[in-house]
Amino acid sequence: MAGLTVLYHKGTTLDMDHYLKVHIPLVEKLWGPYGMESAKVYKMDDDAAFCAQATLTWGSLDQIKKALAAPATKEIQDDVKKFADKEPIFIFGETLVSTGQEGAKSKI
Repeated sequence: MAGLTVLYHKGTTLDMDHYLKVHIPLVEKLWGPYGMESAKVYKMDDDAAFCAQATLTWGSLDQIKKALAAPATKEIQDDVKKFADKEPIFIFGETLVSTGQEGAKSKI
């Protein structure tokens, strides 16, 4: 398993309605064929350095890399301009351990 996290800096003006109702479904539609399994969106605490976070779950790190390099990613990037006035930060990596209901076997 692997995860892609998208972080929006504190002070970013976000149209959360567009983000939740248009952007996230667009991401699911365009990246689903590359192995994206789920998405979670978080509104951060006022004291945090970021105002919002999305965590996308994938089957593998290779799937994330292929999706990011895919032509469909341009459509996703273009849509960001419709709901955010600043570019987000993307970080991704391989899952080492996951617990709880979504748990998977530890790789450590």
